[in-house]
Amino acid sequence: SAEGVKASLRATVLDQNGPWLILPTDFDTALTEGDTEYKLYTVKLAGQPTGNVSVIATDSTNSIEFSSGGSTTSIALTPEKWNTGATFQLRAKNNDAANSASEVPVKFSVTSVDDAGYAGLKNLNVAQETFQIADDDTCNISLRETSGRAYWKPETVFLYVKLTAKPDTSAATFDVNLALSDDKTGATLSKQTVTFDLTNASADNYYSKEQRVNLTLSGLDWGDVNKAVGS
Repeated sequence: SAEGVKASLRATVLDQNGPWLILPTDFDTALTEGDTEYKLYTVKLAGQPTGNVSVIATDSTNSIEFSSGGSTTSIALTPEKWNTGATFQLRAKNNDAANSASEVPVKFSVTSVDDAGYAGLKNLNVAQETFQIADDDTCNISLRETSGRAYWKPETVFLYVKLTAKPDTSAATFDVNLALSDDKTGATLSKQTVTFDLTNASADNYYSKEQRVNLTLSGLDWGDVNKAVGS
């Protein structure tokens, strides 16, 4: 028998006039590292406040930069000019790391000392937008020889190796392996592995700084050497 069995459902009804935030529905959330232009993102209030309110935008991942500087900012709205919304200027922060594309959540909150309704939303993340950030860096190996001459006699040539971007890894170091192709004889490298530091920019072997490798030649020209050295 179902006699005596009860169930309840609690529903929260929100006033269509607020207080809360309305995010745009047709905004292109794609961002690219290195873009110099800011995108304009407008957040609106659902209803007219009785006092001044502040709309706050926060990126806790530190991946997005607002025009005011930093990864958090706020815009004040007044009862007289509230329906224009708070327009944030934002762009993806640039770095020199070769990262894969990422999704970054930006949280928008609102607070007020003059409006009781919006004051009740203080410290609440009442809205969130997710931005897709595309990387503009590619990690490649840069191999340079100073003179570019042709060598036809035994001689030691200086090769300079570095990375074009920081690899997408949590490791503190990154190894680049060098080798001569099997069909090249009479040439030797002073070392087969070059280790780069990924954390200390002042280190001599920081990934963006060139490291020297000695290449001893015997009867090879530079065109052959350039093809022979790989990683």
